[in-house]
Amino acid sequence: MENVLAQGYYKRLAKKYLLEARRFVPKYDDILKQIVDLIQIKAQKKILDLGCGVGNLEELIFKKFPNSQITCIEASPEMAQIAQSKLAKYKKNVKIIKINILDFKPTEKYDLIISNMVLHNISYNKKEKLLKKIRGWLKSDGTFIWGDLIKYDNKKIQEFFVNYRLKFGLARGGSKKFAKENFEKEEKYDFPLTIEKTLEILRKVGYKQPKKVWNHDTFAIFYMKK
Repeated sequence: MENVLAQGYYKRLAKKYLLEARRFVPKYDDILKQIVDLIQIKAQKKILDLGCGVGNLEELIFKKFPNSQITCIEASPEMAQIAQSKLAKYKKNVKIIKINILDFKPTEKYDLIISNMVLHNISYNKKEKLLKKIRGWLKSDGTFIWGDLIKYDNKKIQEFFVNYRLKFGLARGGSKKFAKENFEKEEKYDFPLTIEKTLEILRKVGYKQPKKVWNHDTFAIFYMKK
């Protein structure tokens, strides 16, 4: 993580991550399913996950592609510890590296790179450079699938979807205290892009025909080839 606030946020969130994600990200499980459904090519065995969190996406991938070899990058020690425990039965096929994405230097290239709800933590002045690096970490026919928080230039639309998520989360037992912390982080300390700006940057750094393949409220999934 780039800032102390984000580090503290994820440290506190680790043990209840899935619970809060399902409260305040209305289509959270749909996002995971869509990402896994997009993994279609059988040759995609070497996978890099940038920000694996508690490892729940890996569980879904292994159910569909049991022969996958997954390298997980996770900056939060608390999240990484939970992922390590959750994925213990796949230990021959998974490697968890506790490191900031910005400090990661791979020694191999990957068939597939995925990242879900992580890169919005990367500041705008570093995001483009990182996306270019990620492209370089792919094999020549590699794929990048990126799910993340997005924003809207139109303030009324942005406010509508934030309020929608707030009401959705509170109606499902979320606390006002956590909601305040979460949405304050998103507004003041996160760095989401619009769909249009995301596609513009991806084309700029060289990805082939990047596409927005799914979106709902303030989240979207992008699919592209190297």
